[in-house]
Amino acid sequence: MRSKTLTWWYRLSSKSTKVIITVIFCMCFCASFAVGTAKFKQKNNVPHLKRYIIEKYTKVPKKTAETIAVHADELSKKHNVDFHLGVGVMETESSFNPSAKHKGNIGLMQVSYKSWKRPLGIKKATDLHNIEYNIDTGVKILKRCIVASKGDTRKALRMYNGNANKSFTKTVSKHIGSFENFRSKLQQG
Repeated sequence: MRSKTLTWWYRLSSKSTKVIITVIFCMCFCASFAVGTAKFKQKNNVPHLKRYIIEKYTKVPKKTAETIAVHADELSKKHNVDFHLGVGVMETESSFNPSAKHKGNIGLMQVSYKSWKRPLGIKKATDLHNIEYNIDTGVKILKRCIVASKGDTRKALRMYNGNANKSFTKTVSKHIGSFENFRSKLQQG
């Protein structure tokens, strides 16, 4: 038995061993490069979003813009929701105004306290005025919508918006494109 195993091992000529080692090395290098690239892209979320908010929405204070950018980045990662999608919803819903209110919906992500107090355990409506809590709650709701729609972003956005407004998905897409264009101009120089 051993002689057959050793014979097989010896048959792996130095050429095939080199090829195997080279393939393994390339796979490891490519994987580490991809991870490094992803981390590089993630690092740019906060300063780019902060600057986007400050330049496009001049009434939003710089400190508030930074707080929004930091929490949008952290919470999209925490809940595994696309950063740009969360930002697009936030811009569409409130134009980055943490004090926004409309028909019982509160804050940056326009969370409905009445609809979500039980499912998400929201204790008080006033809690939704906190920037971090509002983004966290909105991103959780968005994640639920994405899961319920089996990854169909358009359906998820319609669910998030209560199926009331079909133009909502177009507006979110427009805002995502606007942010991405702004970001690419910053990166170009």
